[in-house]
Amino acid sequence: MKNDVIGERTYVSSIESLYGKLFIAFIGMIMRRDFTNRLKKIKDKKHSLTVDQCLMTLLDIEMRKTGDRWLLKKALTSDQKKVMEAFGIPITILEAALPV
Repeated sequence: MKNDVIGERTYVSSIESLYGKLFIAFIGMIMRRDFTNRLKKIKDKKHSLTVDQCLMTLLDIEMRKTGDRWLLKKALTSDQKKVMEAFGIPITILEAALPV
């Protein structure tokens, strides 16, 4: 059986494994569509982000744990702030985690 999303063969040994993979792919498609809808809200004429660019932007956020507090390793960029606002994550929470 082929995976329609990726176009690769789905190698499974049982029907339950196939159902599991299809379920995960279905959840992934729902999340991707939700990301797309949220990114439409922050689209401006000069700069727009694709879903892949959005995920890469979020991957650049690094934090470390000191004691029982989480601290950002570096300040958030403007793109990261836009994406955080689009997903409804208050930026003040992350900016409060900047090291002093």
